[in-house]
Formats: sequence, structure tokens, C-alpha cells
Amino acid sequence: MCVNESQRPSKISDIKIHYVNDTLAYRKGNDVYLHEDLKNYPELFRSILKHEFEHDNKTFSLKDFFHDWKSGLPKEELKAFRRAHRDVALRMMLPINRFGVNYNLFVIYGLLVALVYLTMRSVLWIGLNLV
Repeated sequence: MCVNESQRPSKISDIKIHYVNDTLAYRKGNDVYLHEDLKNYPELFRSILKHEFEHDNKTFSLKDFFHDWKSGLPKEELKAFRRAHRDVALRMMLPINRFGVNYNLFVIYGLLVALVYLTMRSVLWIGLNLV
């Protein structure tokens, strides 16, 4: 896996595309794994390829985290793809898959757990002090 900016591919033609059927899209180094059925969604295909190309090659960075957060993918084609491939949509929510660890999902799930914990703690504290 590339670890510094100098090893980042300089153009999309440097990236190797592999077609799979168990994820929407994933990038590891210069390899991009795309779902084989994305060919039937041309606007979504182009947007995802551009999105994956814009990632840096670090294991985790805030830049990548926010890049995923505001993906800007075409909503209608993405909804249609998810309806046609519900199993892929569910697998995309797993933080560990055959490609490795998705640190962005670990951060999001960690924030959700912290939020639930703090909310429950506050609710219990208020409830105990009302008695």
C-alpha cells in the first residue's frame, strides 16, 4: 500500500480497476475494486471512480474521512443500485471486510457509541436527581 503522496497515481490511467461483486467500491493503493454491475449505472460509475481517485494513500486521515462524508455521488443512481444489491449495501456498513479495515466506519461507530453512552448517562443522572 502506498504511504506517501509521491506514490499517489498521477492520473486515472495509472489505477488498475478490478471488478468484484461483494462491495460497491474500495481503493487500496493503485487498485480500485468496483462492483461489476456499476457498468449499468454510468453516471454513478464515473462519480465513484473519480471519488476513489481523489483519496490519498494513507491508512487513515481526516482528509479521507471528510472526503467520504461529502461524497457527492448521484443520489438516484445510488438508490437504484442499493435497491438492486441490498446485500452489498449491508456489507458496506461492516468496518472489516476482505479488503481490510475501514477506519472511517470505526470512527463513526465510536462516535455513535460515545453519543449513546453520554445520552444514557445524562438521562440516568437527571432521573436519579428527580427522585
